[in-house]
Amino acid sequence: MTHHTTQAPTFLKLFNCQVQLRPDTVAVIENGSIQYTYAEINNSSTKLANYICSLGNNVSDIVAIQLPQCANHIISLLAVMKSGKAFLSLNSQQPPASQNKVLKQLSISHVIASKETTLNVNAILIPSNLQGSTKKTLVNVTSDDLAYVIQTSGTTGKPKCIQIPHAGLANLVLSQLTRFNIQPGSRIFQFADMCFDASVSEWSTALSSGATLCIPTRTQDKLSHNLCSTCDHYGITHVTLPPSLLYYEDYWPFKTLQTLI
Repeated sequence: MTHHTTQAPTFLKLFNCQVQLRPDTVAVIENGSIQYTYAEINNSSTKLANYICSLGNNVSDIVAIQLPQCANHIISLLAVMKSGKAFLSLNSQQPPASQNKVLKQLSISHVIASKETTLNVNAILIPSNLQGSTKKTLVNVTSDDLAYVIQTSGTTGKPKCIQIPHAGLANLVLSQLTRFNIQPGSRIFQFADMCFDASVSEWSTALSSGATLCIPTRTQDKLSHNLCSTCDHYGITHVTLPPSLLYYEDYWPFKTLQTLI
């Protein structure tokens, strides 16, 4: 008797399915009006992944990202995972000394940034390295491989770096897509800073379902008294918010919101 094993899904496989099904669907909206389709996000991240792969063994197993909350951050984390590496989104509120300590602890050699970095690592500049072929370098990413690293807040002591495999990310996505009823056409608010675990839920569920990830880049768009107008402007259907922002009833109702997490 022949036994056939089914390989466990990964976020990258789920994302690639959406690229094939909906290449012209808007995947990311940045700053209110700048739009990127699934095909564009996929092609840009593949180009960057190819560049990372071209660096060979000079690149550590974990690559840091030092970018603000923007479409290029999404492209970067996709590229790192496509290259077979894991990513760490640095906390921009941390001083360089603290960031360097984390980089040294994890033996990180490279950081993706928009300009030359002052950190003690090599910089991979974006968007200058979004050139080249969109033919993907073949890297076999499995569910057992490391997907990303996230730092705990350290409120109970010393911050810790938690390593999440692709299996964990895929399980999160598949569970939340059902629980939150996220579908093609949904619009997800990228509210959490990229260094926090809530952000992973936001971008991963959006890009694995054919939904649109909405990234307001202005700090004031997230303030409590602007929150309703921001959500209405983007047509947000799903948002994850801290309870403190929902205290004032004057900020309700959201016109398009379907699911509040």
